[in-house]
Amino acid sequence: MSDKKISELTALTAPDGAEELVVNDSGTSKKITQANLLKGIDNSSADATAITIDASENVGIGTSSPDANLDVKDSSGGVIRVGTDTDNIGTDTAFGTLEFFNGDTSNSGPAVTAMIEAKTHPTNAYSTGGDIVFSNRSYPSSSLIEKVRFPSDGGITFNGDTAAANALDDYETGTWTGTLEGGTTNPTTTQSITGHYVKVGGMVTVNCEQWSLNASGASGQVRISGLPFTHANTNDASSGTTSLSRGILNQSSDNVDSIARLAKNTSLLRFYTHDLAGGSFYDVEYIASPSASALIGFSIVYPTA
Repeated sequence: MSDKKISELTALTAPDGAEELVVNDSGTSKKITQANLLKGIDNSSADATAITIDASENVGIGTSSPDANLDVKDSSGGVIRVGTDTDNIGTDTAFGTLEFFNGDTSNSGPAVTAMIEAKTHPTNAYSTGGDIVFSNRSYPSSSLIEKVRFPSDGGITFNGDTAAANALDDYETGTWTGTLEGGTTNPTTTQSITGHYVKVGGMVTVNCEQWSLNASGASGQVRISGLPFTHANTNDASSGTTSLSRGILNQSSDNVDSIARLAKNTSLLRFYTHDLAGGSFYDVEYIASPSASALIGFSIVYPTA
């Protein structure tokens, strides 16, 4: 019992209270009070309370004062374990489940409306790895549908897709620093160009806000090296939008129709103009006497190596 083992309970010769339970201990009557029953269950040689059920029907394991319906405490951190002891349960099969039940009867209920499962590997039932699967029910459907999975192989998949090749396995944001170059001659005073990027899986978006540059001494095509990731080894190169100004480039007007292009296996950005009438592309090149207040900016999305 909570405070005492049965052998330690007070001997009882006659009932002396209304809230008592009488037990026989080797021929001797002992009394168990209501306090003994409510306080907890003692299963320790150190006479500590192992399980407590309080008057609010909260259950405590490792604590005599539970603060929730189930309160588990331990000096090393409370642990709740669910699982199976069955062999060869198969692929993509749950071996531990946490269900969330909505008892509302007013709208096609009550029902389990959300669930978290630990499942075996989708193709290898004998793996010690476990996928974590989140499913829920969308009204008015009566079925739980998998929405998000954390595969044991890594990454995240969505809406029931278990293919490892489709797992989102990378997300990164940051800043990058590049260098302004010339197709023929680099600027005599090289200035760094800075920007931001967001990488999601195998695709990255790189931005550079309009940046004031001094390109003295540069000639040839305008280029920027040092993008944060190399373009993937694919047949296609990627293009993005740009914002270029007069004073640094040999264009006839501000905000010309231009593109920034990144070829495969490179991190070198090249700038071109697009002849909307003829459809041809031309290098964007430096002029002989650039202005120190010239501006350049771009945004480009491309696959990474």
